[in-house]
Amino acid sequence: MSAGELGHLVMVKNGEKCNCGARGCLETLASAKAIEKQAQRMVKQAPQSLLFHLAKGVPNRINLEMIAQAAKEQDPLAVSLFVQAAEWIGLAVAGMINILNPDIIMLGGRVVRTAEEIIMTKVRTVAKENALPALFEMVTFVQPKLGPLSGAMGAIAAVKQRLGDAYPGYAVNP
Repeated sequence: MSAGELGHLVMVKNGEKCNCGARGCLETLASAKAIEKQAQRMVKQAPQSLLFHLAKGVPNRINLEMIAQAAKEQDPLAVSLFVQAAEWIGLAVAGMINILNPDIIMLGGRVVRTAEEIIMTKVRTVAKENALPALFEMVTFVQPKLGPLSGAMGAIAAVKQRLGDAYPGYAVNP
């Protein structure tokens, strides 16, 4: 775990237990696993859903890719799952904008890659509605270019930067 992991921002007091030990973290609401679990619960009440048919009537078979496929075909249940996740992410992003005033917001990960248009549109909307207007206007939203390697590459860059700061004259980029 590293600083800046938005997934471990507590969003719901006494919410579901997170892998980090806290309760109600964003990860318990908007991660791939959380969306899959929510879909598996909700599809039981929606046998008419495309998602139900993709899972061949077996809710535990539902995965993020199935949900994304159903959402692309405008299945209301699947779309609502991504919209709800994006609302939680948008609230967290708004809080970070208000506290840290960043120049750039970069959201990546499996959920964003799987349903990028739905997620990013809603995240921007919710963040704009909940962040201080002047601060929101200064933020640029960008997509990670390295896909699943973005986090690792960022960690390497941070280490290289710190080594350069700690050892003047050390060749950071030999």
